[in-house]
Amino acid sequence: MPPLIRAFVAAELSAAVRAELAAALAELRRAEPGVKWTAPENLHLTLKFLGELPAEILERAHAAVALAAASCPPLELTVRGVGAFPPRGAPRVLWVGCADRPPALGAAVLDLETRLDLVGIPREARDFAAHVTLGRVKTVRRPDRLRAALAPFAGALFGVSPVADWTLFSSRLLPTGPVYTALARFPLGATGAGSPSPATAPATATAITTSRPDDIGV
Repeated sequence: MPPLIRAFVAAELSAAVRAELAAALAELRRAEPGVKWTAPENLHLTLKFLGELPAEILERAHAAVALAAASCPPLELTVRGVGAFPPRGAPRVLWVGCADRPPALGAAVLDLETRLDLVGIPREARDFAAHVTLGRVKTVRRPDRLRAALAPFAGALFGVSPVADWTLFSSRLLPTGPVYTALARFPLGATGAGSPSPATAPATATAITTSRPDDIGV
């Protein structure tokens, strides 16, 4: 059976913001080896994890993403403040917050969820919370020490990233970490939505499976 395509929709960060985050990650990596840290080149804001899709469903998703992107104006993301999920107890996911200006992203993601649901991709059970995943905790014997390492970055400003489009990525999970490939980009606020950059995808398959990006790396 042809392989399924693991995919997600994201807003990419500017090179300047990724560089600032990379510097913080270098410090945190030295402080806590029990975390699987995100490679700087992979840092992004996930808008929707699509799951593992047959190619024909992924094709339908293209149109849905294009229309949702058209409903969202170009914006800026202020990337600030490192934290952890859950907020108390043993951390599981480490993140940095994102605030959009103008504040249009929440409504656009809700529109994206609605449009994707119509083509067979289930809605996310939880409300959208804009963040960039910095790392996922594997084994940490001293959660208090990890939280102490994060504390100096709690209010840190990493910069402002302009967002002019959304990107549809495929994701391959390898022992060395995930490999992301941009399949298409969808301009924000486009009047002629439905014409993303060209994309290629593997042959069709027959089933959809989904899982939360909070639980496994996208």
